[in-house]
Amino acid sequence: MIHVCVNELDEGRRKHLVGRLRHYVNERANWLGDLVGISVGVHIRVGDVATEILQLAGEAGASMIVVGAKAKGVRDDQTSRVARGRRTNRVADS
Repeated sequence: MIHVCVNELDEGRRKHLVGRLRHYVNERANWLGDLVGISVGVHIRVGDVATEILQLAGEAGASMIVVGAKAKGVRDDQTSRVARGRRTNRVADS
């Protein structure tokens, strides 16, 4: 999982964000069920979203990139949608 920030984060804010992202990943894994043998790394990057996603994918040797978006104020269990927005298009077109 990668979260790309526009601005640098201080160490305290970075640790807090990593903790929240790990919690989110664990919640989703529990919801999905048996995911034995699957590991998810949590990465925080600063910069252009598409550039950072593609750079991490290259570093990790990823064969697939899944881009998700979450509408503010809407919980994950209340909505399910596939979005193809501006940033998603930039990653897909690269």
